[in-house]
Amino acid sequence: MKKISAALVLALAAGLAHGQTYTINFDQDAAGNAIADGSTIANQYAAWGVTFTANVFTGGSWATNTDMTATSTDVGGGYTAGHGNVLHSFGGWLAEDGDASFRIDFASQVDALSVQFVGDSGGASAVGVYDIGGSLITSGVVGAADANGDKVVSFTGLSGLGAVRIGAILPGEFFDWAGVDNITFTYVPAPGAMAILGLGGLAMGRRRR
Repeated sequence: MKKISAALVLALAAGLAHGQTYTINFDQDAAGNAIADGSTIANQYAAWGVTFTANVFTGGSWATNTDMTATSTDVGGGYTAGHGNVLHSFGGWLAEDGDASFRIDFASQVDALSVQFVGDSGGASAVGVYDIGGSLITSGVVGAADANGDKVVSFTGLSGLGAVRIGAILPGEFFDWAGVDNITFTYVPAPGAMAILGLGGLAMGRRRR
């Protein structure tokens, strides 16, 4: 039987150990390229297994003009230059026709998710997390503002609740300005990754003898 090199085992494990954390800040894309003011956000983070879709909810009081623009200029109260680009709630946020919503899809299961909201004065911003079939697993509304005036919805330990693959993000409420910044998420490690890591440690231990 051929020997498996420790380097190869660790390389395989690194590829499978998908428990990495990413932060989408709308300033750079997944490759580190600057995102220009006014860019529409859709597939800039596809390399991280993430895509965005506007208007996840329809009918009733839900907006039909949710804007997916990254901007640092067309902003409202609560925004500071330190935020860089934020994701717009609306195209022309004084002309919204309902409550904004958008969807973030993940390529595989996530264990943690947090979303920062900028300029939410009413405390209505919320996040719901769903499985791949669209069934709600859990949800949360923003709490108290942090020292910068921003509000966050955060989830951890999601893998213990279900296979979260979708986030529905609801910035602000009707006739207010609320932007989104710093969406941070952590993928669940792929099955077998920890076993391969253990095998890598065993291989290196055998090599040292």
